[in-house]
Order: sequence, then structure tokens, then C-alpha cells
Amino acid sequence: MFWSKNNSFIKQSLFLWSLQNELLEGTTSLGTFSPNESRGVSLAAGDWSIYSKDDEYISSFENANQFKAPTKPGLYTVRSNEEEKLLIVQLSENEREIKEGTSFELGTLQSKGNEESSNKSIIIWLLIPILLLLVIEWEVQRRRGFTN
Repeated sequence: MFWSKNNSFIKQSLFLWSLQNELLEGTTSLGTFSPNESRGVSLAAGDWSIYSKDDEYISSFENANQFKAPTKPGLYTVRSNEEEKLLIVQLSENEREIKEGTSFELGTLQSKGNEESSNKSIIIWLLIPILLLLVIEWEVQRRRGFTN
């Protein structure tokens, strides 16, 4: 049982390794790209089109310096009238892992609570002298009378 799980993993790894080696070694490959990567490639002058593995049209470019990789990872074909080359679009290593994070809510600020308590204590210390001044002013006005 242990061997059968590892055997399928090994077969998949060997398949991907052989596919990548075939693409990188031969002249039929442009190499590996990140999604939306713009880079000059070595292609003959002419009109080139990018197609997905399902033969779906993605984009076109004329100059090899204007090449821009597709946005979705996968295996693609770059074709002109006379030539056909393959390319791989894959995510970088750190983008392949999904990391746990906090959710986002519009209009809320997430904090640990330390800032809120310090803000409340400052407000209380500012309100006490203001209230004291109001009480003193009220007492002065009461003793003098409100005739002035």
C-alpha cells in the first residue's frame, strides 16, 4: 500500500520532469514563465499567436520583445505560419502555498486592543479637568448671579 501511493507520486514527478526537460532542451520550447511576465524571447520575425492546450486563442504579438505570458498557469503553444513552440506558465514557489490569514471587512480596523485602552485613558484624563472647570465656572456664575 505504501509503495502504491509513492509509485503514483513518482510517476507524476517523472512525467513533469520529463515534460519540463523536453520543453527546455529542445528548440520547440520557449521556457518557463510567470503569469503576465513580459520578457523578450528568441523568435523569428513575424506574426505569432498564443494558444492554450485546448487550442483556444489567447493573444498575438509581432515583435519578440512584445511577448507577454498568459495570466493563467498552464501549458501553452506559440504558433506562427511556419513554427510552433511550447511554453509553460507557472506560479512561483511562494505563490503556490495558501497561508492562513485574517479576513477583511470594510470599515473596520483590527487591533490588539492596546491602542484603544490607551486612547480611552487619555480621553478620561482630558475630560476630568474640563468637567472641573465647568463646575467651577457654574459655581462662580451662581454666586455672582446671572445679572451681568
